[in-house]
Amino acid sequence: MYRSLNLNEDLALKQVVTDRFSLTDRGFAWRDVIPTDKRQPLTDIIVTRGNTESHFSLEDVADAKVVASSGTENEAVAWLKGNPDLWDLALVDLFLEQGNGLAVVKACRQRRQAQKVVVLSNYATAEMRGRAAQLGADA
Repeated sequence: MYRSLNLNEDLALKQVVTDRFSLTDRGFAWRDVIPTDKRQPLTDIIVTRGNTESHFSLEDVADAKVVASSGTENEAVAWLKGNPDLWDLALVDLFLEQGNGLAVVKACRQRRQAQKVVVLSNYATAEMRGRAAQLGADA
């Protein structure tokens, strides 16, 4: 089923923890990231999250499977390095329980062209969007 980065059964791997407000604020839509071509769907997703109080189920929103979830920079970066081909989409919260989401985005730099990185945050300033884009974020 799912693989937890820290093997903690208590992680709600089915829940993608993010901020809904920033999604609508930036005009982000799933159709902008998830391709409509059924032959190459982005179905295997790694999620980093910092805010455990606001969340939604990615598997309910998109035809996707969360393959890993982490609240810390170290766990996420280690998983990405150890599993470079096991994900299609990385959803990265900038504010994590430990570390920084930008370091996770940077760890995704060496990826296949089909793999996408999306940053989610309450702190969606132009400067922060620019920094994320410089580090390789797609959205």
